[in-house]
Amino acid sequence: MAARRTGKIKTVAFCEFDPYCHTILNKHWPEVPIIHDIRQLDTTRFIREHGRPWIITGGFPCQPWSVAGKREGHKDSKNRDLWPEMFRVISDLQPKFVLGENVPGFINLPMGIERTSSDLEKEYEVATFNIPACAVTLAHERKRVWIIAKRKRVPHAND
Repeated sequence: MAARRTGKIKTVAFCEFDPYCHTILNKHWPEVPIIHDIRQLDTTRFIREHGRPWIITGGFPCQPWSVAGKREGHKDSKNRDLWPEMFRVISDLQPKFVLGENVPGFINLPMGIERTSSDLEKEYEVATFNIPACAVTLAHERKRVWIIAKRKRVPHAND
């Protein structure tokens, strides 16, 4: 919503597994396609249809990392550690910026923030922040880890 309000960023696709979330996304962006499963995102087709994105944003599933769950991390028994898939998409699409989000438990478990930062640092300058929602005037303290990455070099002439 914030990106749309700038008038400078066009959302070209969503990737969302939850059917209820599809309802909300379709309400606000009826013209934007929703890819149900990131594991099935065809990046070659995406580039052909939309070009290379300027930014990829994503809150890859938090359940494997959350203190509210089993904290199985990258060994999640339900196969919800989707960072490798998000990184595949990032590597293929080569956006100038990446903005990721997850829960604070993502920081302390093996293959969490260290793997994510290490993967991105091959091509991106990376910074991470732990920002509670109350820091931006929301009424609750819901903490979130933010990963912000900027491509070190621009690989495409039109970027």
